[in-house]
Amino acid sequence: MRDSIRTVVQMTRLLEYPGDLSTPQVSVLNTLSSEPVRIGDLAALGGVTQPGMSQLVSRLEGAGLVERTRSDEDARVTLVEITGEGRNALERVNRERNRVLGVHLERLSDEEVRRIRDGLSPLSSLAQDVVRDLTAGDDNRRR
Repeated sequence: MRDSIRTVVQMTRLLEYPGDLSTPQVSVLNTLSSEPVRIGDLAALGGVTQPGMSQLVSRLEGAGLVERTRSDEDARVTLVEITGEGRNALERVNRERNRVLGVHLERLSDEEVRRIRDGLSPLSSLAQDVVRDLTAGDDNRRR
């Protein structure tokens, strides 16, 4: 199972690298596509330090793909949100990924595609649980 997950992660990284955006940059844009997020939370989700995430966000901000804003609830809190240009860049990455994946999925039988689809739901639930546990701030989370 570990080898399969490792291969899927490698495939995902290769599919999400359109040339001008790195995999971590695409990951941040994907995270921000649903709602603005604090830099500290982005760092936790990305498994990097807050200063490292701040540098990554600064590069995205310089490219016009994200912007920093103040929280409406707490003016001390800075949020990062995706811009229209960032959404367009993310759509291009997703379109290319889907095109390449589509080519490979067409090589599979209907039964193989069904088995993959049936396995994705429990795998997604497992991944969400692991991400939640690893980003919860609990000292015992990696057990």
